Amino acid sequence: MPVEEANAKAKVVSTRKATGKRLLFNVGLCFECGACVGVCPHDSLALTGRGIKIDNVTCTLCNACVRTCPTGAFQIR
Repeated sequence: MPVEEANAKAKVVSTRKATGKRLLFNVGLCFECGACVGVCPHDSLALTGRGIKIDNVTCTLCNACVRTCPTGAFQIR
């Protein structure tokens, strides 16, 4: 694995652990438009038929889904 790739992965993990924050999803607000899935640069979101599934391993808390969701179903806390 190239050093740059290893450092990039380490930054993502350490940033999330250091802030103690994570992406939260309110299924009651979601009407499954899929806008969030389309804008996620890390493919961390998927439509499940009962809302959105979040892959917390690949999610970098970039805020793209929060800004895009028309109902405000996402929050970073």
